[in-house]
Amino acid sequence: MFCARVKPTAFRASHLFFDSPSGLVSNREPENRIKVNAESSPFLVLPLYQLKMSPCSEIDLSQLRQLTDLISASVSELERQAASTSAVQPGGRGNAGETRTPLLTIASAAGQLSALVKPPNVFVAEVATAGSLTNALRVVVDASVPEIIRALSGPDAEAGVSVNGIAELCGVESSRLSRILRLLATHHIFRECTPLPSSSYDDRFANTPTSAALDSGAPLEEILAPPGLKRWSQRGVPQDDQEKREKLRTYQESMREWEAEDEESIRRRWARKFGRANEGAALAALTSLTSGQANIHLTAVRDALLPTVFPGSRARTHALQAIRHRPMDDPLRAPFNFFRAHVGAAGEQGPDPANMTIYAWQSLPQHTQLLHRFGCGMKAMGDFTPEDAIVRGFEWSALPAESTVLDVGGGVGSASLQILRANPRLKLVVQDLPEFISVAPKYWETRYPEAIEAARVTFQVHDFFQPQRALPAGAAPSAILMRMIMHNWPDAECETILGHARALAGPDTRLIIVDSILTRACPEATASADITGKTNSNRDAHGEGGSKAHGEAPEPLLANWGTANGLAYKLDMIMLAHHNASERTFSAFETLLRKSGWRIDALHSASESWMPQIVAVPI
Repeated sequence: MFCARVKPTAFRASHLFFDSPSGLVSNREPENRIKVNAESSPFLVLPLYQLKMSPCSEIDLSQLRQLTDLISASVSELERQAASTSAVQPGGRGNAGETRTPLLTIASAAGQLSALVKPPNVFVAEVATAGSLTNALRVVVDASVPEIIRALSGPDAEAGVSVNGIAELCGVESSRLSRILRLLATHHIFRECTPLPSSSYDDRFANTPTSAALDSGAPLEEILAPPGLKRWSQRGVPQDDQEKREKLRTYQESMREWEAEDEESIRRRWARKFGRANEGAALAALTSLTSGQANIHLTAVRDALLPTVFPGSRARTHALQAIRHRPMDDPLRAPFNFFRAHVGAAGEQGPDPANMTIYAWQSLPQHTQLLHRFGCGMKAMGDFTPEDAIVRGFEWSALPAESTVLDVGGGVGSASLQILRANPRLKLVVQDLPEFISVAPKYWETRYPEAIEAARVTFQVHDFFQPQRALPAGAAPSAILMRMIMHNWPDAECETILGHARALAGPDTRLIIVDSILTRACPEATASADITGKTNSNRDAHGEGGSKAHGEAPEPLLANWGTANGLAYKLDMIMLAHHNASERTFSAFETLLRKSGWRIDALHSASESWMPQIVAVPI
């Protein structure tokens, strides 16, 4: 017997056979089954794998029951909380301390359920083809589809917007755009709507809360390319029905106008879309970055790790071999370098990108729009946590009055600003490269001018690969902050950065590293004896309390919460692709710090933050 059961709702194939009366589906015709002509019957198209499911005997039914029980218990807990607080929200905001665990449990169990019941070949195929989803996202974000749907939506939200109208403004041919939106709607990004009675072949789509999160909020007048802007200004809301020949002609005309747009105009449109001061614009920038630039460079991970070369011209082969002969942990041996060596400079002026870090490459004059998008996307990473998360872990108030906190590689000081605001007796020095330090005072003048006026914050140009400079007061800092620094560099470079900090530190200096900590997908031992009892509120690196080591998920869930925590491991692959670097496990941080003259003293997890705080002391 097979576990798959289908509801007779709408199917277009040839013939199906249903058990009588069990309703189990098969593509064979035993004597006791009823033949149904699908051409004349309203049956729903079945998933590819549903006609050949695994027998029940091959599914771990005990684990299946445990997972469904976990989901049921978690839903009951959320219902209890909702009845008492009315504060349950997706992502755990509001009453996060209580809602985080049941929400994580539901998301993790749902992902594990999917892997458990799907045949292995189908599950692997879905993972192998996941790039199609990534690239579909890239198209709709860069084409401003969420903004166009928002602008074209009428009072009847259920009706959606004609794909022809969307295509006319965004410049993507309508039938192809429809396929892209249908893929995303299948994964709960956008919603496909029932065609209007007047046109059964008019595909229609609407925003969902997920796709609306990608809406930058920009007016179409500011972000549409010339051909779309022309049609928007001339016609207002485009008409739904057009002749096929006219559609083709206008599409070709759009392409000619689009190609004629100069680079400066494109940069301005990017700035107007991604640079807006809201979470939607930042998330759109991050999505464009990860689904575009990062996704492209991830394609070279295989070539960076396997001892083979891309087929290609002799010159390119020599370039790839030169990169391959670099030390394995060389920052210039990243998949980014392999990809750029393979494609060549593509007519670009300036140094060979195969011999540059991605930061240097993005800083080239011809890539200013990429650098700007990167900065905007990093704001979205910050939006994943509360603005004041930095002050919810380590006790900054315990530092001596008038002592100095040093923010190494702190950009404009956006994170450490919160520390100074919450602890008015401290002083702050923000260090980074000239392009950040030059604009830092203006950033503070608009957000915390009192610190500037009281001379409580100082800005220093400094490269953290160079020996540390003496602080303005001359004394050792009471604390050194390194936020989202370590994951950008291989171990040797991190040892250099940490070693320079160690040389500057005094005996009472505390080093606070704010970075992601990866956990294994299997149960592991408890935290190091050196820090046992020194985690805040007995919490782990992901903000969970409980008796299991490092806040592991309850069985039979994967110990690291599985796909509910999958973003951290995907970002780890991006660190590999872009920097030949990594997110690290707790034990990897222990080893790295000891080699650099530090010892971990405590581990804190700030509420609602995905980045714990490692506190280290000089050895």
